[in-house]
Amino acid sequence: MINLKKCLSDREGFLVSGTHDELVDLVFSDESDEYAFICARDFFDTGKKRDLIPDGYLLRGAFELGEIMSGTSLFLVLYVFARQGFKECRFSTLKLKKPLVAKARELREGRGLCKITVDRFSDDFQTYLQAVEDYSNGRSPNCLSGLGAFFSTSPQDLVEGRLTPAFYSPP
Repeated sequence: MINLKKCLSDREGFLVSGTHDELVDLVFSDESDEYAFICARDFFDTGKKRDLIPDGYLLRGAFELGEIMSGTSLFLVLYVFARQGFKECRFSTLKLKKPLVAKARELREGRGLCKITVDRFSDDFQTYLQAVEDYSNGRSPNCLSGLGAFFSTSPQDLVEGRLTPAFYSPP
């Protein structure tokens, strides 16, 4: 079961850029039936990065979270990889780039680099995050948020090198 708050907490403290992510290296080092973690959007869209995904695992879900990490403008996504055998791959796209209410003073002074200040999220974004957690766990979102769209596709319809939610968004 995916716990989005834990994923948000796990993301903090690990350096991430468009080309390197310490958390990805750590997550894939353990044996698991499923991996859920937050990473930069488009991170796995190059061959070198796709090679980090263990053999036998497919994308089971990708959920846009936006620019929620202080000190960076990286657009983050919750990725879920699982062993083959699931019936649908789920996605969500976010309508806002920066869903924070406001920047905290300590972030402007540089003390909050690579922090995710959950307490600064708007109520609408908190609702969206709850819907993401529900949907990533195979349930229908209890409270649909106007901030995002939720949709799915068959694992057979996944295109190699295309792991971003927007690519699979219905017309």
